[in-house]
Amino acid sequence: MAENLEFVNKTFEFSNETVQVIKDSFGPNGLDTLVSTTSGTLMLTNDGFQVVKSLSRSSPVGKFIFQGLDLFYKNTGDFSKKFILLIRELLGEVLTIMSEDKTRSNEQLLCISQGMDGLFYSIIPKVFDKLQTVGVINEYPGKIDDGISIIKTSISGKFSPKTCEILVGLIRQLLFADELSNDIAYLKQTTDKLLDNFSDTVWEVAGKLLTSSAVLLGIIIPREFLTMLKKLPRSPESNFFKFVILGSSFGYDLPQSNTVFSLKDSQHVNNVLEWRRKHIENVVQVLAKHGVELIITSVTLHETFVHICNQYHMAAIHLIPQEDITRISNIFGINLLFDLEADLTSFIGVATSCKPIQVGRHVYVHLQPTKMLVKQILLYAPTETLCHQYSIALQNMLKILRSSFKQRPDKSYVLSYVLGGGAFELALAYTFEEYRKVNKLNPNIQIGCEILEKALLSIPRQLSKNSDCRVSIFDLKAETRQALAAGKQVYGLDRNGGLSFVGNEGIIEPTMGNYMLVSSVLLLFVQILRTDRIVHVKTLPSKNAQVDSDDSDSELDK
Repeated sequence: MAENLEFVNKTFEFSNETVQVIKDSFGPNGLDTLVSTTSGTLMLTNDGFQVVKSLSRSSPVGKFIFQGLDLFYKNTGDFSKKFILLIRELLGEVLTIMSEDKTRSNEQLLCISQGMDGLFYSIIPKVFDKLQTVGVINEYPGKIDDGISIIKTSISGKFSPKTCEILVGLIRQLLFADELSNDIAYLKQTTDKLLDNFSDTVWEVAGKLLTSSAVLLGIIIPREFLTMLKKLPRSPESNFFKFVILGSSFGYDLPQSNTVFSLKDSQHVNNVLEWRRKHIENVVQVLAKHGVELIITSVTLHETFVHICNQYHMAAIHLIPQEDITRISNIFGINLLFDLEADLTSFIGVATSCKPIQVGRHVYVHLQPTKMLVKQILLYAPTETLCHQYSIALQNMLKILRSSFKQRPDKSYVLSYVLGGGAFELALAYTFEEYRKVNKLNPNIQIGCEILEKALLSIPRQLSKNSDCRVSIFDLKAETRQALAAGKQVYGLDRNGGLSFVGNEGIIEPTMGNYMLVSSVLLLFVQILRTDRIVHVKTLPSKNAQVDSDDSDSELDK
């Protein structure tokens, strides 16, 4: 167990060093951190996840902590600084307890880890239910303005106020611009789809200011028109047009292997070319009779195919990546066309507009559907690095919104949030304390509650320091105690460093995000306490290694 205590010390040292780096950038009035790598790469960021990721690369302990943070961050997109602050405080409390009686360190670490297990499985759900009873946790079946406030809180302080306003505006257009966005279930479904297809939804384009960014209705196809016809529909009278997705080029597919044809008579050559030309013309004629004006395909279209399309005033786009073909097919609900003998009804899609669009230095095709509401963001920034940071911020905002949805027993969804500005952590710590005093808990769970209570107070304490608030942590605890005892709203730190009802300022955070935060921190903390030592492995045995002799056994043990 001596090695185990040494591992706890190492994890505390890493988390403490990390906290020293990020603590001043915690909160809406925090500062940015400039991360410099040995290769000379610079990154200016306010995202705690990126900082922890950079610092963890050179340390096994750091990588271990980062793995726990990574799993949590992928779901919530925020709270990285809270995560590392809580881990540091929990480990610090354990080391304080160990220093009082080092002879019983083995027994004490075991008791604490068992107590945290019991705390996680039996106490935390009850405490969160209590917070909802007293009004710290709020639930609304359809209050979209609170969704905007949650998004604003998550990005506040990470960029300039104007930049934050633009990014929030892009998310607002992406999610809240249509009437159905007032339906929580529809909003959740849309948010999930956007996160699943985020790389296709947000196009990062360097070279312009962020103010040039725009939300477009429809799909951007990463190819240009192949034919002379560059815009659909052809006439002002047409408000829609038809298109198909070809699964093959109908006679002009490339051979699967290198093939050489030898034709001695020139007339044979002419016959072959004429047959192919007529075959392709028949294909285009059939499509034209069904009113098709656009052909989309992933295969290569021969120049003869393109020439015939031009004759019939039909546009074509080829060599589209297969993943984009699948996406277009799913969005429009049509199948890929392989056989013209079948009924073409399920193979023909309808769209309202198809025209070239300038994306950075490239010209692509913008396809807009008729009924289905599909949106994409053209995200501009002066540099690629800055553009990527904005893209990460947009993705994290969507994750934060997703962690705000809570499913009720009747399978309906509500928007659930808690007060920010340290108010939730103060209320949670007080509720743990009251629960511990009222209920006769297992001694192990009792000490676990005490450790977690102290760790939670590190959040409002650091916020208070960064906002130059003159209210001490003791006064904050007293205000929280009085408010909860009287059934009133709890106080938190506002963006100006003052003590106020932060709910009125729109400083709110997702309930499920905070629940996952506490749960993830406790699980990682228990794993740290249960880890015995670090074993450095020089080499791993190969698959063909002979392990049936004493010499090979000794070699593998090195």
